[in-house]
Amino acid sequence: MVRGLGALVVAIAALPWMLAGSAQASGGGDLDCSTLPAGVPTTATCDLLSAGGSAYGESWMWRTAANELRLRLYPVGALSGTEPVQVCARTSEPFSTPCADGPDRVYAGAGTVITVPLGAFFIEKTQAAFVGVSVAIGDVVTSATGQLAAVPKPSPSASGSPSESVSPSESVSPSESVSPSESVSPSESVSPSESVSPSESVSPSTSVKGVTLARTGGGAGPTLAVSLALLGLGAALIAGANRLTLTPRRH
Repeated sequence: MVRGLGALVVAIAALPWMLAGSAQASGGGDLDCSTLPAGVPTTATCDLLSAGGSAYGESWMWRTAANELRLRLYPVGALSGTEPVQVCARTSEPFSTPCADGPDRVYAGAGTVITVPLGAFFIEKTQAAFVGVSVAIGDVVTSATGQLAAVPKPSPSASGSPSESVSPSESVSPSESVSPSESVSPSESVSPSESVSPSESVSPSTSVKGVTLARTGGGAGPTLAVSLALLGLGAALIAGANRLTLTPRRH
């Protein structure tokens, strides 16, 4: 009897853990979307898998930055049929009836962890999307709905901001460009002083040697004058002698 009482105590002690495992398998265990399942982001939305006013599980969905629909299903019973899960998506209006085969269907299978690339079904990032889910659990077909907001655009702080671009202070300023002071100024150009000046041209001193001799040392002037005088005198004497020779003698 003591042994049976001990087994009963052990069973009672294990009961809370068994309930906790059941709660995790159903997404929260309370069937009111109050408990966020493991691996589901806080941005996800939840809707009950319901039929005839009764809940048979939870449906959690969210949209990624890559424009993907992520869906997590937590049914409380076994799925039935070959394709018990049907997922529909569109941008026009919410779903009021369970998802079925049609142009809006984006998934058909038996998975409970589902990823759907919305772009493949012509739903762009900038468009809000409406989702309808149909899940066959036993002999009951349950449904859930949800709405996905458009993917937000990157904020200016995440992309290249104006502060990261080339600012006017980083561009070539007038002070860095070739200023008038760096260009060829009149002082660097060929000035009149560098050109051929009258003093460098052919002066009278290089053309008339007589003048040059007259402008050279102070002793050369008198010497030349004496030479010229002597030459003149000699020429006069020669001319006088010639006259004497040519004059006939009178007898």
